[in-house]
Amino acid sequence: MIKIGTFFQAFGKDSYILSYILGYQLKPVSQNYSSCGFPKSGLAKVLSKLEEMKISYIVLDKSDNYAEMEKEDFKSKNTYALVFAKAHKYITKKNRIDAIYQYLIENISSENMKDKIAKVEEVVYEDKTRKI
Repeated sequence: MIKIGTFFQAFGKDSYILSYILGYQLKPVSQNYSSCGFPKSGLAKVLSKLEEMKISYIVLDKSDNYAEMEKEDFKSKNTYALVFAKAHKYITKKNRIDAIYQYLIENISSENMKDKIAKVEEVVYEDKTRKI
């Protein structure tokens, strides 16, 4: 993470992890590359969560020539790769669902939307009807 002014930013895989474990919004920087940030008041919460989950981290300060502010290395106990894999899988699915939702909202007034919504409901609720 990098302290930039009064915010901290994480990029790439790190942003996926923070978004996944803390619910921070991902912002696309370029194709297949993202960032997320939080105010400096949230640093203690972020570090506490990373330590709880045994995710190694380093915090740099841009205004001090990227000097190291905080660092924790869990060495062989580091769960970074495992958490990233879960985060990437979750966020990829969430993005697909968000895209479907956006499509439905943007086309809500179209003639055949009633049929499309019925099909979506059929798929979404099919497990529910099996249990009844």
